[in-house]
Amino acid sequence: MSTLTAPPQTVTLPRLSTHGLMQTALHRWPLWLACLFSLALALPTIQPRIADPNLIVYQNADEGGMMDLMWSYYSGERRDSFQWDVDYGLEMVWLSGLARVVLAPAMTVTPVTLAVLLRWLHLAAWLAALGLMWRLVGRHVGRGYPQAVAVALLAVRPAFVHLTTYWQPEPVVLALLLLGLDEALTHAERPAWWHIVAAVACASLAFLVKYAGLFLLPAVAASLVLAARRTPGGPGAVPRVRGAWLVYALVGAVMVGCTLTALAHYVRHATGRTWLQEYGWWGSLTVNPAAMAVCVAGAGLMGLSLLCWLVNRIREQQLWNTINSALMMVGGLFAAWTLLFGCWWLGHPERWLSAYSQMAPAALSTREAFLQRLAGRVQAFDPLLVLLAAIVGGVAMTARGRRVMSETMAHDKRRVLLWFVVPFIAVMVAPVRVERHHMLPFVAAAVVWILSSLRGLRSLRFLAVAVLVLDLLLNAAIVVRERSYQARQGDDIAFALAGWWAGHIPRSATVVADHYRRVYVPSGHPKLKVFRGSEHLDSWVEQLRDAVSRYHPDYVYYNAAPVAGAIVPPIEELLPRTSVELVRQFSSEGRGYRRLEGDRFLIYRILR
Repeated sequence: MSTLTAPPQTVTLPRLSTHGLMQTALHRWPLWLACLFSLALALPTIQPRIADPNLIVYQNADEGGMMDLMWSYYSGERRDSFQWDVDYGLEMVWLSGLARVVLAPAMTVTPVTLAVLLRWLHLAAWLAALGLMWRLVGRHVGRGYPQAVAVALLAVRPAFVHLTTYWQPEPVVLALLLLGLDEALTHAERPAWWHIVAAVACASLAFLVKYAGLFLLPAVAASLVLAARRTPGGPGAVPRVRGAWLVYALVGAVMVGCTLTALAHYVRHATGRTWLQEYGWWGSLTVNPAAMAVCVAGAGLMGLSLLCWLVNRIREQQLWNTINSALMMVGGLFAAWTLLFGCWWLGHPERWLSAYSQMAPAALSTREAFLQRLAGRVQAFDPLLVLLAAIVGGVAMTARGRRVMSETMAHDKRRVLLWFVVPFIAVMVAPVRVERHHMLPFVAAAVVWILSSLRGLRSLRFLAVAVLVLDLLLNAAIVVRERSYQARQGDDIAFALAGWWAGHIPRSATVVADHYRRVYVPSGHPKLKVFRGSEHLDSWVEQLRDAVSRYHPDYVYYNAAPVAGAIVPPIEELLPRTSVELVRQFSSEGRGYRRLEGDRFLIYRILR
């Protein structure tokens, strides 16, 4: 009896094409060029020339303050140079925990280690943001030249110079918001709930790093509504949420509740008492215009909820209900993600109070007139991009422009982008503190909106190319000039002093020194007495005299640069009843790099 056997089958496995990978890499050469440009600007100063935390505090007080705060998270200790207990969010909490678990078993972690870790993370986030910009434009505008233009314009932002000097968390926020915006735009085209969940998660993480994640929420809600209108009953349909009209009241209640909680529980450093203890409820609001404005806005949102309910009682508003339901779902997801990612704050509510209670008054501290403020904000945003956006928007609003721009999918995506940018523009022209590094995600979104609009407005392409090329060249020149100067940090007087100090100041000598923000004090000197310094000359002089009287030092070391614009008097007036001898001075005049104009280190020996 014969047995039938099937003929053997050959299974062909797909092979990875080296040629295809090379072609893909070559097509992305503008992205690689932008990344190399950023690396060339950042790498010369990313590693400290001297592994001394005091040098970081001297070179940049803001970064030094962040380093000391992160060190307190890591070790529970506060260095002598510790300046403030205010954080932007939870980034440094997460990183200090990571360093404790991953780095500590393998190496000795110092404050400089944490500062360098933060620098490398922010540089990696910046490079990731360039890649995410490339992907976002390729998916939603077009491949090729739109991607190259968008990435090049982002790479030459003058704000990058600020970030490589201060190493603030904006690169992380930028990367998260570009990723979340990409997910929101993808949902508008191919509705799927996981896009919304991912976009809101990015918004939550960006918010926990530094506030700006809130601006992504209107764009995500707009993506939900637009997808639901285009495909009613389809995968993008927004289920109706009962009581969705309460969404505005809930947001308003959170605003008012957080503000009143801060007034009731935040202990002021100046007085040791809370605002409530010092002024009462009404007095606390009247002496804090920022708190009053937040509470009034929250009450207005509660009134808007009541208006929604009344209108629906008269006649059901389908679109309004859809918008409210979308906002309720996005808000609920945001709250859930924020509680998950920010659970550390639940065990440390004082950190939350410290961060947000002090940041709000600082953000509302501007005193500029409206036109002056508007001109400054346009200059910081990018005047050429603002001009081009105004021209493109004006043409798009004409009758012919509306016909050309009426393509449903691209038009919906541009609406999502506008819901991301326009709320920030409203904040930007308000009397709040907004710097150019805060504007990065919104500049990126404006570039995407302009490029998307130009694909339907061929008549403007020549003008647009001229404006964008000019903008690219001008910003590139600014960035290269400023970073080239920053790369000459090695010529700062601090390094000359470091080489001189070890051989000329005995370790047994007591030294009274100016604050770490004003002079570089090499670490490790056992008898160093640093006075806190002040923003006012009279107080600075008083602290110097008090330190000399208390510690009876062998040397006095201070920076003769102006204090808050006031000229520091000569040593004979600073210490009128003390005999001194000038040992050495280090002046920044004539050097290739000056941290601040007028820096002059003076070291005097006290004569007994």
